[in-house]
Parts: sequence; structure tokens; C-alpha cells
Amino acid sequence: MSSSSSLPSNVHVSSHPVLHAKISALRQAGSAKDTRTLVSEISSLLAAWVSGDAFSVQPGPSAVSATGTTYTTAVASPSSYVLIPILRSGLGMVDSFLSLLPSSETPVYHLGLFREKISLSPVEYYNKLPKQPFDTAFVLDPLIATGGTAEAVVATLKEWGVKKIYLVSVIASSAGISRLFEELSPKDFEDGLLELYVGAVDDELSATGYILPGVGDLGDRQNNTSHD
Repeated sequence: MSSSSSLPSNVHVSSHPVLHAKISALRQAGSAKDTRTLVSEISSLLAAWVSGDAFSVQPGPSAVSATGTTYTTAVASPSSYVLIPILRSGLGMVDSFLSLLPSSETPVYHLGLFREKISLSPVEYYNKLPKQPFDTAFVLDPLIATGGTAEAVVATLKEWGVKKIYLVSVIASSAGISRLFEELSPKDFEDGLLELYVGAVDDELSATGYILPGVGDLGDRQNNTSHD
């Protein structure tokens, strides 16, 4: 596992002991139901962590408490943002984030990409982003392996007009992180276009682009499917 001190300043690796224990359990083969449960629990911990950095609190209008006392409400800022899960595996993270993020009307837009088997290059097959962009986007992609998919997603969102991207992953490879941030322009890096929040970093990749020891293909594991 890589030391967080050797990573770019925009990369945040969790030190939460419960999160690490959950990821350790996820590494083991298990039923689709158990996998979905672990992904959901891990996502809840990630959502609490990321939102603590992404939001600030502002004074809101006055209200009356249950004791009949008038008080000033607290409002989370920014109030406008979008949630973008990467198909398919990112879908397992959505409900945990929707439950915790402050807005009751958080829009969810999907991006679909797959890796071409020979080149391992990302191929976009689904994109329903609206014409009007959001300034802030939370991207949910459980695994960053080669970094190609994450790189393509960041490029798509930047072209769309997003000014701040919070990319949230369960596990990333060292090589994938390096590739992702090497492709950022100096201005994008300085402006803080991208912040990566990841539960754990694994050092190795297989010849077919899987993270080692990793967790396998979470899309297949969550849906009890196989590409074999």
C-alpha cells in the first residue's frame, strides 16, 4: 500500500479504522448481497468524510425549536451540486450519498464507460448530462485501476463546465492516481479542479488492468454477473 505522503496534495486517503476493516472484508469473495451491503456501508463512511470537506455551514433563517425557543438555522453550502455515478459499479454508492447530502432534491446523472479489452482504453457508451452544467460534481466510481476511465470522466466534466470535482473511490491503484493527476494542467491543479477521496491505495495492477489485491470487478460482484 502506498504512503499518502508520496501522493499529490489533491489526493486524500482515509485513515478511518472502520472503513479499512470494511474494505478488508470487501476484498474477500462473498455473495452479491453481502457485496452490496459492504459497498453501501463503505460509501456511507466516504460520504460523511467527503461532505465534511466539500461543504461549509452558513446561518439560515430563524426557526422555532421543539422547546419553543427561537434559533438561527444552519444551512450547508454549496446548495447546488450534482451526483454522477459511473455505470455500473458506481450505482451501489448512490443511495448512501443521497441519504447524507443536505439537499432533498440532489440531481443524479449517469456516465457509462467501459474498458476496451486489448488497449484497456475507456469507451464512453452513455452520457445524459444536461446542457446547463453544475459548478460542483460528486463523482462515484468505486475503483480507479489504470486511471483511464477517471481521466476520461474528468475531461468530460471539465468540458461540460464543472469547476469542482470530488471523485470518490473505494480503492485506487498508485499507477491510476499518477496517470489521473499527470493529465491535469498546472492551472487545473492550482485551481483545485479535482479532489480525489479514496478509502485505500493498492500498489499493483495485473496485466489485464485489475487492482491487486483489489476487490475484483465490483460491477459483476454487486449484480451477480460475469463476463467470463
